[in-house]
Amino acid sequence: MSGWEVNVDFGATIQNIEYFNGLRNGDSQTNEGSMVVITGGDIGIGQSLSLGFGGKVDGDVEGDPSCIVVGGSNSSSSSSSSSSSSSSSSSSSGNTGPTAADRGKETWLVSCQLSGCHDSIEDPAFYSSEMTEDNFAEVQVFDLDRLIEYIDSDMPKLNPTACTGDCASDLMAYIASHRTLPIDTGKIPGDIVQGGIDYPPEALSCAPGINAYGNRTLRRLTREQFQSSVRDLLGVTIDVTVDLPPDSQVGSFKNNTLSSVLNADYSSYLTAADKVADWVADDNFSRAVSCGNNFNQACADSFIDDFAWKLFRRTLTNEEKGIYRPIARGMETDNGDVKEGMKTALAIMLSSPQFIYRHEIGDPANVGGQNVYQLSPFELATFLSYTYTGSSPDLDLLEAARDGELASTAQIQAQTARMLNGDMAETLLKGLVVDWLTINDISLRDKDDNLFPNFDEIAPLMKREIEEVFANVMLDPAESYNSIYNADYTFANARLAQHYGLSGVSGNNFVKVDTTNRGGLLLSGAFLALHGDEKEASPIRRATYVRQHLLCQDIPPPPNGVDTDRSNKAGALGEFLRAPTTTNRARNQRLTENGTCRKCHNEVINPLGFGLEDYDTVGNFRTEDANGNMINAAGAVYSPFLQLQFATDPERDRTNVSFSGGKGLAQLLTDGENVSDLAKNCLSMQVMSFATGINVASIAFSEKEGLTRLADDEQAGYRCDVLDMSNTLSSESPRAMLQSLGTLDSIRYRKPWVRQ
Repeated sequence: MSGWEVNVDFGATIQNIEYFNGLRNGDSQTNEGSMVVITGGDIGIGQSLSLGFGGKVDGDVEGDPSCIVVGGSNSSSSSSSSSSSSSSSSSSSGNTGPTAADRGKETWLVSCQLSGCHDSIEDPAFYSSEMTEDNFAEVQVFDLDRLIEYIDSDMPKLNPTACTGDCASDLMAYIASHRTLPIDTGKIPGDIVQGGIDYPPEALSCAPGINAYGNRTLRRLTREQFQSSVRDLLGVTIDVTVDLPPDSQVGSFKNNTLSSVLNADYSSYLTAADKVADWVADDNFSRAVSCGNNFNQACADSFIDDFAWKLFRRTLTNEEKGIYRPIARGMETDNGDVKEGMKTALAIMLSSPQFIYRHEIGDPANVGGQNVYQLSPFELATFLSYTYTGSSPDLDLLEAARDGELASTAQIQAQTARMLNGDMAETLLKGLVVDWLTINDISLRDKDDNLFPNFDEIAPLMKREIEEVFANVMLDPAESYNSIYNADYTFANARLAQHYGLSGVSGNNFVKVDTTNRGGLLLSGAFLALHGDEKEASPIRRATYVRQHLLCQDIPPPPNGVDTDRSNKAGALGEFLRAPTTTNRARNQRLTENGTCRKCHNEVINPLGFGLEDYDTVGNFRTEDANGNMINAAGAVYSPFLQLQFATDPERDRTNVSFSGGKGLAQLLTDGENVSDLAKNCLSMQVMSFATGINVASIAFSEKEGLTRLADDEQAGYRCDVLDMSNTLSSESPRAMLQSLGTLDSIRYRKPWVRQ
């Protein structure tokens, strides 16, 4: 507000009083009889004015002096005329000093009421979310000690570490002078047990004696896997993905685990197979056989005997050779044309279940009881190849499977290490992180052209950056888990470096660049910009995405009517929301702090998202917002458990971990208590989901509707393997975790599980 005036009436003639605290440039003070009059310039909404006096008055002053705030424009709730106490530091010779309630009152006026969060405490509904005695139970405030704990850990919502210790005790004393505590026991729901927890969180654990068995399954090749396979086996350069049926998605990844080839779709495979066969025939089968232009029966036999097993990813049976050899020799053609016959045989094989599906059925195994199957060497080779390269097994891997050289853990890891050293593994991992974090959507995110010109040019560079970072961390044996979220470097070319304000980078090639305030997935430009609005950062979207994708927690969808509620609230708060001194943090807090929103926002979403406020909507570090307001990036991770605990549950586990800024959150994800375990397990589950097609939510205690429910023993086995992966991630490296995947029990051994 501007043009404000504060009149402090001491009720006695002033002898000598000096204003000693809070006077700023543009403010003035006059003493008139018993009155001190202070006038001043501008004070912003959400900003506070602290007054303190020292000196003598004529005689003792009984009680607190009265304070009247008058005038002002663009005022917040604090600018209306009200009668309240000034600082209790005023004194006379007979005073013994301010009481705890006096000090609490001063804190209330400055930090709670002037902040715009609370109305006058004399108002029966003194909290903006109608915090009455009925609501104390919802936050487990049953007595004065619990009120202190609540203030200490949760208040104020915009900076929950600003009033702790004595401050919280003083504020409790002031609130208690207006509210009766302990609260009326009749207002406490009967099923509430003080200190009890309705839904105790479970940690991901592996019980002793658990055997991990995956599911026997047939997995249809994805479009990209089909395309990569015909490219690598036959040299095909034409795009046939458009002819194939759409992929299905489980969790973050396309994997077709639960999809079959329907009759209506099969014609699309015939079309794709014919196109590939035509292209290969025009190329004279140069990648399949060495016949030159001499297409005779020997050439056809070589095609079946020496090449076809690469298509089927296993050796052909004598029966299968007996079927395909006559076709390849041209015996089904009108004139015995061998080349035409080979083309027909190729088209049939490419449209057969042996090519379209990845077989993970296994052979009966004498381990762990009944109905246990072990993947055959060729099935394991197929799994490893599509998991680590995204394509069909190469000749080295097929020959290892044929020759019995995929039997031991060492042999499997030798093959995975070889594949991880290749370019195809790097490409695959770049695609994995893009799918996991939905980074492709960054091109759809609109930014204000006036504030952030050329974002369309920067967006694809940000996508490239996060690809390079992830692939580097996952493939470099010298890297550690720390670099997933808290690296001190990134990858950039000259244009992206210019956007970030990084020096020493030239040219179009992406190079490794040392940084101080970015690095890793969380603080990549792509992640931050994707979860930002047109002009401002979106703490809500950022927090939700961290919870869902980096911690593997379920946040329920917004309740019905939330858009209407928020629109109504935005209308009521219009002046506050439009004020240039209102921060993005305050704006989002006021819009979501009560009503149906508060279940998720008050603890699960807002405190986490506010901790990323030191990065703007295009991924740049900042200390001020667009209006020049100082950034407050104090944050907290409430409910660091797989099962979230919500603010509307009075008997929730209220465990939380505080942090400051994006780097602080990155540090928590790296080594913070509870939080880092969640993040490591989540990364392991995401990799497991990518490789197996098992939804992360099916492993992680999710209650989502429509989710495939795993058998208890199957789910328990996956959890054991995930923990093994996480342990390797912590003790060795991300690459070692990747290499261990192919040796897990749930990969090598299968059961015919019944799912719901």
